[in-house]
Amino acid sequence: MTTESACQISMDRQALSMALKTVIGIIEPSQVNPILGFIKLTLADGKATLTTTDNELQISTNVSAFDGNNSKIDVAIPGKKFYEICRQLPSDEPISLSFKHPWVTISQNKVSFQLQTLDTQEFPDILPMDDATLKLELEESQLKNMIHKTQFS
Repeated sequence: MTTESACQISMDRQALSMALKTVIGIIEPSQVNPILGFIKLTLADGKATLTTTDNELQISTNVSAFDGNNSKIDVAIPGKKFYEICRQLPSDEPISLSFKHPWVTISQNKVSFQLQTLDTQEFPDILPMDDATLKLELEESQLKNMIHKTQFS
């Protein structure tokens, strides 16, 4: 985590759950490298970026965060546990995340959960390719047909 002092942010529960649902799919239950079971949460400028990777594929998404201090946070949170906690909480109230190294406290009303976090130094970032990236445009039906023909392999 980039901040050593405690800081707190709030997020809309439904928006956070949808973002977690987007990135959680590539986390495998048993990993050779434990950090691959974590979600990297980066907070900057009132926007939380959630990132997961399996060393071949990387998925990132953004969620609005309400932070009065303009804190900068860079931390890895256990992915499946974080997702399950957020999914089970009622959707009508925002979720508060309090960070105090090495813990994150997830709370809503009178319910709270604590998860141990990791520093993101070991989190593998897959850097985007340079401008020499090949771009391919297909119609949805063509791509669907290609996937259908190769799904057995």
